[in-house]
Amino acid sequence: MPEEGVTKLLGMKATGVVAAVFLLVGCATTGPTPQPVETSKVPVETPVPEPVPTPELITSDNFYDICVAQLTAHDYVRDEAPVRTIAAESDSLIVQRADGMVVMAAHGTNENGDTTLICGAKGYVDDPEWHQFGASLRMTDAQIQERIDLIGNESA
Repeated sequence: MPEEGVTKLLGMKATGVVAAVFLLVGCATTGPTPQPVETSKVPVETPVPEPVPTPELITSDNFYDICVAQLTAHDYVRDEAPVRTIAAESDSLIVQRADGMVVMAAHGTNENGDTTLICGAKGYVDDPEWHQFGASLRMTDAQIQERIDLIGNESA
């Protein structure tokens, strides 16, 4: 009776399947499903970069002090003997050319008598690009104008 063998065989297979299911169920966890733990987020401060100062350009408005400082540093102007003087800003000629060059001419005196002090620079207040500074014998207005046009254009 082959049918008995098949039924017996099917019964054994069904019992094995049921036993396997029970074994698997036994592995399942009992109890509540774990919830994700929330961590408190500490805000991270992003550093704000310090603003970079914009360099100040040399202009006809600020050049008198820059020129006098340069002339003083190189002993063309001084307060001790022999006294070397320079005219006030209001009595000086300060010209800003289209190419950015600023030129100043101011009359003064030194141990040799009357002089004309000349400065020519462009660029930035903290780092001028000097093209000329110094003193010469007193110049006429025409000589001063010629010098203003020449400074920075010597190679032209």
